[in-house]
Amino acid sequence: MTTLENMSAPYVFIVGSPRSGTTILSEVLDRHRDITQWYEPYFIWDWGIGNLDDDVRVEGMLTPDHRRFIQKEFGLFRQKSGSKVVIDKSPEHCFKIPFVQAVFPEARWIHLIRDGRDVTLSIKREWDLRRDIVKGLSLAKFYREVSTMMRLHHFWRNRIQIGLFEFMNMKSLNPLKYLNKSKWKGTAGWGPRFPGWQEELEKLSLAQFTAMQWARSVEYTLEGLAAAPKGNVLDVRYEEFLDRPDEQLERICGFLGLEYDRGWNMAHDLRPANQGKWKTDLTPELRKEIGPVITPALIKLGYVDSDSWYKGAEDV
Repeated sequence: MTTLENMSAPYVFIVGSPRSGTTILSEVLDRHRDITQWYEPYFIWDWGIGNLDDDVRVEGMLTPDHRRFIQKEFGLFRQKSGSKVVIDKSPEHCFKIPFVQAVFPEARWIHLIRDGRDVTLSIKREWDLRRDIVKGLSLAKFYREVSTMMRLHHFWRNRIQIGLFEFMNMKSLNPLKYLNKSKWKGTAGWGPRFPGWQEELEKLSLAQFTAMQWARSVEYTLEGLAAAPKGNVLDVRYEEFLDRPDEQLERICGFLGLEYDRGWNMAHDLRPANQGKWKTDLTPELRKEIGPVITPALIKLGYVDSDSWYKGAEDV
């Protein structure tokens, strides 16, 4: 296995469905002395592409100029941060792995896997929260939201790029459009958009749609990573990360060619109880509602071996 010292692009992408734990993992790894997280630089990846109908990006969409632009911006960020490794955990990467791979052929991928039943509940809460924010939105609240997001970016260069990107894509100063990023066609939506999302959103319940967001994210992630160099992909289960953080973080550091210091307090914010909540929070009605949508992916990932978990039998 090559180490980051002799890789042409020391960039690492944490990929997984939304609400699968990518944020907490990236924040924990950001505490390593040799790692810096670049918080969701969507404005770099989609610069010049425009506001497309979904989040799928394929290699054919990448121009030589755009490839050079992305490589330059990541290089500048790494130089400014002074870190050996830059981590990007953008949730849309589930749908653009071939695109990212074409920019950084030597990219490392950490595939974070989480039980889709817990993920569906968490995604639905985000949708409900987003709708509540939009309903009660004031200019003051809008600018607080923007300010919070801007502070996640270390450098003013990137903050300016965000503003330019959003304005160029929406050409509006309407806060509602910025909060929705205009990509949900006026709906107060949240998370990555899979192909055909508009039709599914119209005919499915919100619970079913959020379940489909997880299932499609899994589908595209597995397909995309299958084409990446095998030695450049590491699978990490969210549940194992919570239960045995030291063990999993040591695996990750080894994968990245970095030293793991057991005295380095990376895991103090982890909550081992933040798993398996679906067992109490998913009502029998909700289980039957989302079961057909997510069971094939649950089986593929090894969380269940049949549909009995939602058809009345006790899940093993």
